[in-house]
Amino acid sequence: MLGFQFPALFKPRASLSRVSKSLVRMCTSSASQNKNVVVRARHILVDTAEMASACLEQVQTDRSKFAELAKTLSKCPSGAAKQGDLGWIRPGEMLPEFDAVIFSDEVISQLPEKGSPIPPSSPSSESSFQLAKTDFGFHVVEVTAVRIAAGDMMMDEFVTRYEDVSEREKMQLIDVREQWEVEVAGLDGFLILPMSQYEEWAPDVESGEVVDFDKETVVMCHHGMRSAQMAAYFSQIGFTNVRNLVGGIDQYALKSSQFTKRY
Repeated sequence: MLGFQFPALFKPRASLSRVSKSLVRMCTSSASQNKNVVVRARHILVDTAEMASACLEQVQTDRSKFAELAKTLSKCPSGAAKQGDLGWIRPGEMLPEFDAVIFSDEVISQLPEKGSPIPPSSPSSESSFQLAKTDFGFHVVEVTAVRIAAGDMMMDEFVTRYEDVSEREKMQLIDVREQWEVEVAGLDGFLILPMSQYEEWAPDVESGEVVDFDKETVVMCHHGMRSAQMAAYFSQIGFTNVRNLVGGIDQYALKSSQFTKRY
């Protein structure tokens, strides 16, 4: 199973090893309209409504205070470790009630162009702060950025683009299969990042040393299941345009006239 760490507020997800609870809040109706985006959010978790209101007043006056308040006051592990940052969140990773808040039109419509985060020094007028009460306590929540979620690439499109060298160069190609699988049936141009060796390559990937976060990225495995998980992970850590290759290399072998290796 993957070893990457998620904040303690995320909804359990069967495909990942880190399971925990999620935020809960009153449901609004507009979140379903924004299921094709991911958002980046941060929060401050405190014990009382009075303390939450005091924090809210401070960040509304001076947004730059958010990180320090999260670091010194928040009960969530994300406070001390990441100044309250929960990272990129996809629809469904939180419970529906909280999804309805962070993916609501009210919040998303106030953010800059998709993919452009609000700089920490930006005035509070450019941000949207929310108060939420949950079983964990009281939260001051801010959504800081929004972008298109990871999607799928169908095989017909991949065959056409991959077999055209000029089109292939426009894509960042990542193969998450095991090394033995690549040796049996491998494709040129792919960066090999075996899913089972996540802990070995994650630091270099997350630092941006070996990848381009902004280049269109296609993730491949044998049939498209492992790559779907990893595409979600890449999206969460900040890749702006990630696509999972549906059907994987096995489907490519069936569709392509240039490659026929199957296993």
